[in-house]
Amino acid sequence: MYCGMARNKALDILKGDMENFGARDVHQKVEILRIKVLEADSKKSFVEIEGQLLRSGLNDGKRESSVVKFSATMSLSVNFDLGKNALYPFIVTDFTCKEHKN
Repeated sequence: MYCGMARNKALDILKGDMENFGARDVHQKVEILRIKVLEADSKKSFVEIEGQLLRSGLNDGKRESSVVKFSATMSLSVNFDLGKNALYPFIVTDFTCKEHKN
């Protein structure tokens, strides 16, 4: 669950991709290859994630597949409002994400 600034950042990324993904009927699946905890205490964690996006979309009317590697960092905080969001023990308070062109 993304909260505050992280939620707005994620929505901006989504809005930027929506037109292209819709026009090309893009579907994607995330594969997480590695998670490294860089810092952790009883209230917050900072993690580094590496993975790949398995994408399928139309290009000139033909379905094509691609693999896009990515890296991300996330700041996670304990979700103290479990009454409202009981499914999420941690919330993302900030993140960065970068796609690596093959």
